Amino acid sequence: MAKLQAPPAQAQQAEDEFARFFARSLDLLCVAGLDGYFKYLNPAWTAGLGWTLEELKARPFLDFVHPDDREATQAEVRKLAEGAATILFENRYRHQDGSFRWLQWNAGLVPGRQEIYATARDVTRQKWLEREILEVVDREKERVGRDLHDGLCQTLAGIAALGSTLSRMLAASSEPAPSAM
Repeated sequence: MAKLQAPPAQAQQAEDEFARFFARSLDLLCVAGLDGYFKYLNPAWTAGLGWTLEELKARPFLDFVHPDDREATQAEVRKLAEGAATILFENRYRHQDGSFRWLQWNAGLVPGRQEIYATARDVTRQKWLEREILEVVDREKERVGRDLHDGLCQTLAGIAALGSTLSRMLAASSEPAPSAM
């Protein structure tokens, strides 16, 4: 059975539309080979990480991954090579200024092409905000603990001591007086 093909003008129009989408996406779009190199990258990579597209394609993509995230990244690439999809994988990529950005990935292998199609989004600010929230929660837990210890606990200890004193006083006053015989 013969494959239906779009007329050349429609095929070119579709290709041009795809190229515009790829170039204008705010997310980091890429095609990477199982050989460990980027094949295609959209301009958002330069805007997000500071490297030129040529610099990113010239070195293995693991060179840009934070050393602590390389093993997990390699494991994710192996899973992709076996046909599994990657949904919400996170790792850190080196910015040209030496800092690292947190990227959140979705990716899949193109069957028969040995290529990974992937999108990544910079979630560095979100990670920073999450860390800030956890720090605030920890500080508040500590403050409440101190307030309970210094305030309520001291008050309860005072009430317990007063109650014990009152109990002894009541016990002493309720004892019968010695009778004279």
